[in-house]
Amino acid sequence: MNRTVELIPYRPEYLAQAAQVIREMLTTPPLSETVSLNDIIAQLDADQKREEFGGLVALDEHEQVLGGMWWFGLDGAALYERWKPRFAPREAIPVPNGRGVYIASIGVIPSVRNRGLGKYMLNAALSTLEPEHDWIATTAYQVLSAGLAVLRSQGFELLPLQSTQGQGKVALLKYVA
Repeated sequence: MNRTVELIPYRPEYLAQAAQVIREMLTTPPLSETVSLNDIIAQLDADQKREEFGGLVALDEHEQVLGGMWWFGLDGAALYERWKPRFAPREAIPVPNGRGVYIASIGVIPSVRNRGLGKYMLNAALSTLEPEHDWIATTAYQVLSAGLAVLRSQGFELLPLQSTQGQGKVALLKYVA
């Protein structure tokens, strides 16, 4: 990357900027989803109240948010319940044992995609999450092949599940312990 980027822990004062980054990521091609900024803010605000909530924000030299990610802890039954309405077949949805964490969102603004920032953020998060958890789950978009490749290169297994919501999402799981 040509820009100087600093990763810092997510703090609530970054809520609006982080939500805007996620909205930009979701609404620009190739995803082109329809999602409101208010819905993203509400989801991030709700997730901040979850057990073991954490996250990272990538800032440029002007303290503009270029990307971010957030996660929270959950057990295997909660992961199953989260994925049950989103993926099929239900009997293939895992219920992993042990202490787990769900990466709810990871992304960068489209203008800085494919420059290593997502991998940089993921590696920083994994160095924190892996020692404390038995497994890590997330979802990704098939059409964002570079991001999917980064997840797979870090040991995430693509699960044999199909999105029931028509968004081309896939489910990934990484066993740590």
